Amino acid sequence: MSDSRYFTETDDVAKTLKEYAANHKTSLNRIDFDLVEYETQYKNADVQEWESVTGETENRLRDREFLLDPQLQLRQMYQIAIYKRSKPRKPLPVKIGANKTKTKVVAVVEKKVKLHYSKKLQTAIEESIQKQMLINGYLIGIWELKSHLREFFDVLEEAGTMAFAQRQYLPVSSAIPPVETVDGKLEYLYREDFSDEDIFGRKDYKKRGFAFGVKEGEPIIRYIKPKAGKNGRDCKGTFIQVPEPKEGELPDFNISDDIKREESEEAISFIAKKSGFVALEENNTFDIKRYMEVESIDFKATGDINVGIDKDVHLIVNGLDDMKDSVGQGIEVVAKEINIKQGTVGSGAVLHADKLNIAGITHQNSKVYGDDVTINVHNGFAAGKTVYVKRLEGGVIEGETVVVEQAVGGEIKGQKIKIEALTSNSLIYASNVIEVTELKGEDNIFTIDPFLVKGLREQIEELTKEKNRYEIARDDIREELQKKRKILKGSEAVAKQIRQRIQEDKEKDVKTPASYLEKIRKLKALIKSVRLLDEEVMLLNEEIERCQTELDIKQSIVFNAKVINKKDWKGYNTVAFSLITPEVVKETTTEGKKNVIMIKDTGDGEYTIESKDLEELERETEASEKKE
Repeated sequence: MSDSRYFTETDDVAKTLKEYAANHKTSLNRIDFDLVEYETQYKNADVQEWESVTGETENRLRDREFLLDPQLQLRQMYQIAIYKRSKPRKPLPVKIGANKTKTKVVAVVEKKVKLHYSKKLQTAIEESIQKQMLINGYLIGIWELKSHLREFFDVLEEAGTMAFAQRQYLPVSSAIPPVETVDGKLEYLYREDFSDEDIFGRKDYKKRGFAFGVKEGEPIIRYIKPKAGKNGRDCKGTFIQVPEPKEGELPDFNISDDIKREESEEAISFIAKKSGFVALEENNTFDIKRYMEVESIDFKATGDINVGIDKDVHLIVNGLDDMKDSVGQGIEVVAKEINIKQGTVGSGAVLHADKLNIAGITHQNSKVYGDDVTINVHNGFAAGKTVYVKRLEGGVIEGETVVVEQAVGGEIKGQKIKIEALTSNSLIYASNVIEVTELKGEDNIFTIDPFLVKGLREQIEELTKEKNRYEIARDDIREELQKKRKILKGSEAVAKQIRQRIQEDKEKDVKTPASYLEKIRKLKALIKSVRLLDEEVMLLNEEIERCQTELDIKQSIVFNAKVINKKDWKGYNTVAFSLITPEVVKETTTEGKKNVIMIKDTGDGEYTIESKDLEELERETEASEKKE
C-alpha cells in the first residue's frame, strides 16, 4: 500500500472510485479503499432534511412499520480513504450476489476452491464482503446477518482446510421482500396450448384445438381473484411499491348442470361433473357433452381432433359422400369412440379410439388403432384387440381376434383369425388358429407363429436364462459334491478304526485323545455338508424341471395350433409352422391335404406336419373332452 491516501466523503462509493481512477489515469483494479467511518441518515414527512440515525431512531430501522413508510428515504455517508496499489488486488473466492428484488444479499463461495483457514483470511473475506456491499450500493450495519458467516468460519477453522463440492451461499443481509400483487385472471384450463413453434418459427395450425376433452372432477375454467400485494424495502434502502391488483376478465358466463362452481378465498373454479368435451352453447353457456357430430374432419374445417381416449367422447363423422375424405390427409383423431358413417379415411390420417367403426374406405397410408375396430373396406394399417373387416384390399391387420369377410390380398396377424372368403396373395400369421370358410385362390401363405402372443418371446428368453442359471449352479455343486464324496469314501476305513478305538477307551474308562475326537467332528461336518449339497442339487433340479415344464407349455402353443379350410384346398398355397425350440420353420404345401393342417412332435426330436378331415378332428376333440 502507498503512504499517499486520499480521504473523501461520499454516498456513492462506486462513483467516487471511478472518478478517482479517471483523475489519476489509472485502472480500478490498481486502486483500493478503506472504510474509515459511516453515518446512516433519513428523512420522511416529519423530517424534511437529512438527519443522522442515532439512539431511538436507530432502533426504528428495525421496525417494519417505520421502514414501510413510502415517504421514508434512507442513505449512508461514507468516509473512505482511497489509495493506489503497487500490484492489482488478488481476487478472493467470495463474491456477493442478490435476488431479483435486491431484498436479500448472499456471499457466494466458489466450488472446488481450497481454503486454508487463518485469522488473516477470515478478516480479508469479511472486509471484501463489506467493500463489495458498499461498491454495489447496499446499506451496511442495518440488516446484516452475521451468524451465517460466523458459522462458516467456525466450520472452516475446525477443518483447517476445505474445498466445497458445490457453491456455498451465505446470507449476509436481508431487508423486507415485497409480496407480489395477484391480478385477476380468467383461465380456460381445458384448452391445451398449441402455440409451440418449430425451428423455423412456424406453428402447426392443424393442431389448433377444435375440441377439448375433460375428465369428471377436472377443473375446466378458473378465475383467480385479484389480491393486493405488500410493499417492501430492499437492501439499498429503496422503497418497493407494488402495483394495485387488476380485476381482469370476469367469469361472465353461464354453466349447465354438468358443471359445478366452487369458490375459495383465492379463486372460483368451474369443475366438470362428468367426462366429455367442453362445449359453449347458446346464451353463453358452458356445457359438458359426450356426443360430438361433425360433417368431416380436415385441415380447413377442424384440424386434428384430440379429446383423449379416457374422456368418454363419442365422435360421429357423417361424411360428405362415399368418394370424399371424411377424415382428411394427415389428420389425427383421438376419442373414446369414433364412428365414420361414410367416406374415406385419407392418406396419412391416424385414428385412435377404444371403439372404432369405419363404414367407408381406408387409404393405404392411413393408420387405425383401437380395442374394437370395424372397417368396411381396408387398404391401410389397422391394429386392435378385436378387428372386423368386411373387405381387405391389400391392407395390414394386427389383432388378437381378427375376422375378415373377404380378403383379396393383404397381411393379417393375430392369435385367432377367421376369413369367410379368401382369394390370392395374402399373408396370414396366427398363434392359435387360422380358419378359412372358402378358399377361392392360391399363392397364400399361412404361418402359425407362437411369437405373435404378446410378450411370449421375452417370457421364453427369461425362462431360458433362468434355467441356464440353475443348471450352471447345479453343475458347480455337483463338482464340489463329487470331491467331498471322494474324500468321504477315503475316510471310511480310518473312521471305522477311530470309532472302534473310542469304544474301547470308553469300556476301559480311558480318556480318548483329542485328535481322534477332532477327526470324528470333521467327519460329521463332512457328512452334513454332503447331505446339504445333495438337497441343494435336488432343489435346483426341481427348478430346472419347472422351467422346462413352462417352456414345454409355451412350445405346446404351436402343437395345439391349426390351419383350417372348411372346404377343399385349391391351387398352390403354403403352410408354415414356427417352432420355439429349436427356433426353426417347418413348411408344407396344401396340395393333397385334408381340411385341417397341424404339426406334431414325434417325440424323437423330429416334427411332422399332418392333416385331418374336419369331422375326424371334431370326433377326436369330443372323445378327448369325454375322457377329461
